[in-house]
Amino acid sequence: MDEVESKAFFNTPYVLGVDVSRWQEKVDWKTLKDNGVEYVFIKATQGNYLRDVRLEAHLDGAHKAGLIAGVYHWVDPLIGGESQAQYFLNATRNLKYSFIAADLEQYWADWSQWGRSKITSVIPPNRIADCLKLFLDTVDTRKDAPVIIYSRANFINYYAAPALSWIGDYDLWLANYPFSTARVKISWADLKSQYHLPPQGPPLPRGCTKWTFWQFSGDKFVLPGVTTALDVNVYNGSLADLQKFAKVKVTPPAAPEPVDPPKPPEPPKPPEPKPTIEERLEKLEAEARKKGWTI
Repeated sequence: MDEVESKAFFNTPYVLGVDVSRWQEKVDWKTLKDNGVEYVFIKATQGNYLRDVRLEAHLDGAHKAGLIAGVYHWVDPLIGGESQAQYFLNATRNLKYSFIAADLEQYWADWSQWGRSKITSVIPPNRIADCLKLFLDTVDTRKDAPVIIYSRANFINYYAAPALSWIGDYDLWLANYPFSTARVKISWADLKSQYHLPPQGPPLPRGCTKWTFWQFSGDKFVLPGVTTALDVNVYNGSLADLQKFAKVKVTPPAAPEPVDPPKPPEPPKPPEPKPTIEERLEKLEAEARKKGWTI
């Protein structure tokens, strides 16, 4: 990719992140953190019928390593949006997370057709858009966690077009892969130095003007810390911006203990004055008299 047309994402204000689900069975969260990963999206639920079996383990590991952790829900438009939202809220009750993402990518009405990669039964766009809005309106009652929409620009434009009238009011996590799909096993350092993101960012749905997160790879990179392919993302801003967005309270470093200033050195004592000749004679005479000498 031409350097004139792209730039290394690690030289931008972008912040590196990943997303995981049960398919990433083992994650070395410390390795991810040590290599600059600052946040993670963790799958929580799907429809009103699936709760990810790795949800708690992933959340616990991410938090212990110091990552900002959010959760996401796969929106199934075949099921009512409010029902899905209640299922999600019940499944994540008492769990600590910093943001919620609604994953919108299902347009097929028949899962068996999806499994055969021969989709002919398509869900109407108004049903997809209405389901998403009902889900968002219901989970938005949790005011301590920002709500995000995950999708692709062309999915919204084509399969959920009625949502274009309001989707720009939400923070968007957009999938767009500027690289080939060939799988690569690579170090984090080589990922940062060899792969460059288009400076214009991912394509936006019609009428939208900004993106918040960008999933720039899907099942392409196998990176240290995870044995399976990992989706990699960037946040459009600085780490301080992300912490503010996620409502993360940052504890300032403890002030150093006050140190007493060093005591000034003691001034040197002035030298004893030398006795005068008269004083020396008096001393000698006194000592002679003590001994009984006559002077």
